[in-house]
Amino acid sequence: YLSVENVSIRDKQLIPYEVYDITGRLQQNGFLGDGMVHVSSLSNGIYLLKLILPDKTETIRFIKE
Repeated sequence: YLSVENVSIRDKQLIPYEVYDITGRLQQNGFLGDGMVHVSSLSNGIYLLKLILPDKTETIRFIKE
């Protein structure tokens, strides 16, 4: 799992997310629940997590090993 912290909204279950690989292909999407994104189905590599918040979009780079 990937832990997402410091998201400034009370109910994290309402935050849509998208995970892209380094080439820009969408690999996974869903709704953020309990601050965790399930990434076990992803291959090892570099990814971008896009959080779609009500007032902005945040993109977080992470490495799955």
